[in-house]
Amino acid sequence: MKKFLFVLVFLLSANITLADTLIFAQVTDVHLPAKTKQPIIKRDYTHSEDNLRCAIRKINSDNNIQYVFFTGDSVDRSYKDLYEKFFGIANYLNKPYYVCLGNHDVNSPGGLNKTETLKIIQKLSRYHQYYPNYCIELNNDFIAIMLDGTNDYVPDTRGYFNKTTLQWLKNVLEENKDKKVIIFQHFPIVEPADGNLYTKLHQVRNKHALISALKKNGNVKMIVSGHYHKSGEFEKYGMKHYSTSALFEMPYYRIIKIDYEPNGDIKNIESELVKCSK
Repeated sequence: MKKFLFVLVFLLSANITLADTLIFAQVTDVHLPAKTKQPIIKRDYTHSEDNLRCAIRKINSDNNIQYVFFTGDSVDRSYKDLYEKFFGIANYLNKPYYVCLGNHDVNSPGGLNKTETLKIIQKLSRYHQYYPNYCIELNNDFIAIMLDGTNDYVPDTRGYFNKTTLQWLKNVLEENKDKKVIIFQHFPIVEPADGNLYTKLHQVRNKHALISALKKNGNVKMIVSGHYHKSGEFEKYGMKHYSTSALFEMPYYRIIKIDYEPNGDIKNIESELVKCSK
């Protein structure tokens, strides 16, 4: 008892505070294929569904994970039956999960447009909101923003964050300037690939306008994305940037752990790629 009191008095006198922890998983570029149609690009999607089921099982078995975020291209073509299959599997998750759109999720050749896609997703998902951009309060200190950079009208491999999205983002960041913000979007603003033709055909078209909006209040701490089917970790524009490889191709998902003080100040960030294959 005396030893316990001594330790307690020491901690209080030393003004030591215990850090809180936020842990989430990111899954990206599942690309569930349409069996009756050829893939848009010649790729091997043989294990796409198996890898998704494996990721769900592994994430469910990890009690430390609090949230799951899918960062786009959940399906290879925007067909209703593929969304039904994807959410039929995703709904087995035993923790909250959220989805943002990728370029394959909207206006894939012969597929659904964005309005139709959002209606389907809202109906099938337990957590997704109807709007393409939405905000989730993770705890008293952190919010997550699901940000949409897909084209409204025609298929496009490049991201574009329209004026409505940028103004919505500015408003949300201003309203939450006392919170730490994590952005989830399909299209990175720091590309995990060399500046070759492939990069130029996939990068965000209005990147500088988006960066300006993100930097305005200084409360965006992290951007988590996919799209390039390649993993990378960077620090730029005063933020952390995490890109993750495609689950169908290089079967990894990412776990990010944030240790932070009770006042919300980030103490440490750890990132881990978890292999998931049949």
